[in-house]
Amino acid sequence: MRIAVITNEDLKTELLAQGLQEGLEIEWMSAPVASGSFDACIDLLFDSSENRAAALTEMQSALYLLNDVCGCDIRLPGQVVRFNGWRTMLGRSVMELGETDAATKSVIEKLLSYLNRKPEWVPDQPGLITARVISMIINEAYLALEAGVSTKEDIDTAMQLGTSYPHGPFAWSQLIGIGEIEKLLLKLTITANRYQPSRLLQQEAAIK
Repeated sequence: MRIAVITNEDLKTELLAQGLQEGLEIEWMSAPVASGSFDACIDLLFDSSENRAAALTEMQSALYLLNDVCGCDIRLPGQVVRFNGWRTMLGRSVMELGETDAATKSVIEKLLSYLNRKPEWVPDQPGLITARVISMIINEAYLALEAGVSTKEDIDTAMQLGTSYPHGPFAWSQLIGIGEIEKLLLKLTITANRYQPSRLLQQEAAIK
């Protein structure tokens, strides 16, 4: 199986965190490049711009796996499947992906086996499941900070000790990228106002 992976060094490290089985030919790229045909293209740096869609189209891939947590309407010549490739989540042994047809699932399951991962198929909706929940936790932490409940450091410590989360909400938001959190919350707010990002969260996102 020949695949292309569009990534930076940090995400490449996370992708390889579970090891790599023999039999998978990977062409690593920092941006989409036409380089023959591929069985699959994994775009860890995906953005929803028209230029990105055009560049991916030129790659002649039968399958596109896009790190597109928010969910955009994109048309490519191959099958498109979204997955959660946020930092701190990509390195897990389970990859969260949006539902697709049985034939495509079979191809993806074979591909993930080379990366020592198993798929977790969830409804193909903005935020999928994990990113949606974590974004809400982070937003609630910012609301608590706005209300003067405690400091960032104390909230992070309390959440880690009380819930066994790998990171406190503020530390997590920095690892993922506060802009990514804001972007997802704003997308979710279109259909449900309870996802409205806090004023302080939006202020920090504007600075980054």
